[in-house]
Amino acid sequence: MKLVPQQRQANTAFGDALAAAFEFAATIAVFVGVGFGLDLWLGTLPVLTAVLAVFALTGQTVRMYFSYGAEIERQQSERREGARGGQGLGRIGPGTDGGDL
Repeated sequence: MKLVPQQRQANTAFGDALAAAFEFAATIAVFVGVGFGLDLWLGTLPVLTAVLAVFALTGQTVRMYFSYGAEIERQQSERREGARGGQGLGRIGPGTDGGDL
């Protein structure tokens, strides 16, 4: 049994999650910074900072909801197609991973 492909998949999933978390936080930080700069320039200190922070948080949450929903749907359709095609998921035995057990 080979564990390398499973480890590679776990590393990819961890990397994707870390990238999504960084993008989420960085986008909000950029919007807060822009709002703070505009507030200092216009003399309305807390207003635009709060508005842009809420705008960025809402936008990122909606974007994540739809992107993860689409990813989950894609994975479920792949599983359904694999099950219909006679490809047993999680099957272990000779010929399933290209090597001998």
